[in-house]
This record gives sequence, structure tokens and C-alpha cells, in this order.
Amino acid sequence: MQPIDKLIPPDWLAALEASGARPAIEKCLTAVDALRASGVEVYPREELTFNALWATPLERVRCILLGQDPYINPGQAMGLSFSVPQGVAFPPSLRNIFIELQREYGGERRTNSDLSDWASQGVLLLNSILTVTAGDSGSHAALGWQPITRQIVALALQTTRPQVLLLWGRFAKGVVEGMDTNGKFVLTAAHPVAPTNYNAFLGCGHFQLANKWLVKQGAEPIRWS
Repeated sequence: MQPIDKLIPPDWLAALEASGARPAIEKCLTAVDALRASGVEVYPREELTFNALWATPLERVRCILLGQDPYINPGQAMGLSFSVPQGVAFPPSLRNIFIELQREYGGERRTNSDLSDWASQGVLLLNSILTVTAGDSGSHAALGWQPITRQIVALALQTTRPQVLLLWGRFAKGVVEGMDTNGKFVLTAAHPVAPTNYNAFLGCGHFQLANKWLVKQGAEPIRWS
């Protein structure tokens, strides 16, 4: 197992340590390391576990897009919620995200499945559970990641930047339940692959709504396409 100081960027690590989260993080990492040592294939690769924090510095977070846990198929998980490396087939959730994006903005549908460009603009692409056993969705739900990622979200919400929360599905809403989101812009819809009769994702208009609100706050819009 790599040292925690190598896995988490200094800005986020300092904030997490100040909040007392380091022991919980080390406990989760130790549990995951034990699984790997026993021959279990775990996604994403160890060095990508906290990729969302490397991709989006704490003081630059202006949008939080929460996922549940990493993709479970080979070559997909990259430590950014909903994102897969360029060239990998789109999972259904990402395909619907791009359908909605095209519906809102027109033009050609986005083909780059790597959402690192969103992360570099301040979109925190965070899964609530940061690891998963290959082929077994939700398999690491009991390892203790959720309190850690809730703390990550809480730390992000403490910054003074205008911030949008995109909460797609009941799980994402549950991550921020009870948190102080006063002054933030919270948008909720179904998960991108939820049945269309439940607060449908397609047609939600969240990408444009988020940008209109950011512009009203004097911030730059996010280049989604």
C-alpha cells in the first residue's frame, strides 16, 4: 500500500487531517490492500483511488457531481465519477449524460468519455464509495468510505466560491443529506439510468441551469461539451 501522503494531494490531505479523517482513510486503504493481497481485483488502480482530488484542487471546487461507486468492468474506472478513459465504450449512464448535454446545447454529441476537462474546470467528480471489486457493484459499501467522502463534500462546501451541486438519484441526495447547502445551487434529478417515470434525468436541463446560475454569481460558465 502506498503512503497516504502519496495518494492524496497536499491541499486536500491537510484539510482532511485537520478534520480528523486520516485514521478512517488509513483503515479503508488497509482493508482494500488486504483484498488485493488476497487476489481480489479492485478498481480503480490504487494510484487513482483519490484521482478526483488530484484533478480538482479544494479551493477550485465550483461544482460537485456525485456518483455511487466506480465502474465494475475492466478499463473503465479512473477515479472520476461517471468518467471512463477515452476509447472505452460508454457505460449507459455516461451515454445518457451526453444525450442530455446534446439536448440542451445542440450540435454534435460529445465523444470524449474522459471527463478530466470538467474536473480541471472545478467540477469535483466524486464517487461516494471510492473502490469496488471487479464485477461486483456496491461490494465495498461496508468498508467505511461514505463518512470520508461526506467529509470531502463538507470541506468543499466550506469554500467561498459559488458552487452547484448536481445530485442525480437517491444515493447522491443521501450523501449530502443534513449538510448546510445554504447559498449553494442544488439541482436534483433521477440517476441517468433510472426508470423514466421517476423524476427523469433526460430533460432535466441541469447543464444550462448550472451555468446560468454561475454566471449570475459572476463566475465563468463550465465548458461541458
